[in-house]
Amino acid sequence: MPKAHVEAPAIGSIILAGVLLKLGAYGLYRFYFFVLQIPFLLLVRFRLWGALLAALISLRQVDLKSLIAFSSISHIGVLVGGLCLFFDLGVKGAFIILIAHGFCSSALFYLVNTQYERILRRQLIVVRGRFGSAFILSVFWFFFLVINLRAPPFLSLFGEIPIFFFVFLCRAELIIILGLTRFFVAYYCLYLYRTVVHGASFKSLGFLFEEELTLVVLIYHFLPLIFLVVVVNFFWFYLVSLSLLKYKDVGLKSFKNTK
Repeated sequence: MPKAHVEAPAIGSIILAGVLLKLGAYGLYRFYFFVLQIPFLLLVRFRLWGALLAALISLRQVDLKSLIAFSSISHIGVLVGGLCLFFDLGVKGAFIILIAHGFCSSALFYLVNTQYERILRRQLIVVRGRFGSAFILSVFWFFFLVINLRAPPFLSLFGEIPIFFFVFLCRAELIIILGLTRFFVAYYCLYLYRTVVHGASFKSLGFLFEEELTLVVLIYHFLPLIFLVVVVNFFWFYLVSLSLLKYKDVGLKSFKNTK
């Protein structure tokens, strides 16, 4: 997937991040009865380790598209780990991450393309501080990177809470892998924002400026994320409370017997 993103045009990266990955996760959900033939704890452990390794590889990337692509792999690893649990609230959390990632990742690829069309470069050393000259674009960089690192009160956080909960119930040691993944995701998101907005820029390459089409595309990526947060807030604590009461009454004995 990182190679495909690097070679694809902007619209190809947006379709791949916003549509095709989501169809793959939906296909995994639809054919879960095949996946159940494999011990699900093995799948969860495999996907969480993959998410951690993808986050570590992201720290070594010098190409903006490649960095965002590896961050997408990290998100999808956590998401598939939640799907492989095959519990009601875990699956709901995975689909919430799926929706948030579809808007956030495609918007980040579009932001990368806005500067690539002007200076024909994607390397971090070249684009340092380039977005500091475009205030509105730098604000969009900030919000989409905050959403990407799954900070409150945005949508991805509501999807991660049940995954953390059920992973902790399955194997308490796996929560360390999830915690390290979250740490490295936050690190490269903050590093990316500091580099593209606050780094020392090369003045000879010119400044970025906002176009109406660019702002419209970014706004239409941002508004659904805000609206869905408002919608989810009404039902989230109700669903979580029902799930916790269910496992409190039934007990964890049947849950542990499924391992």
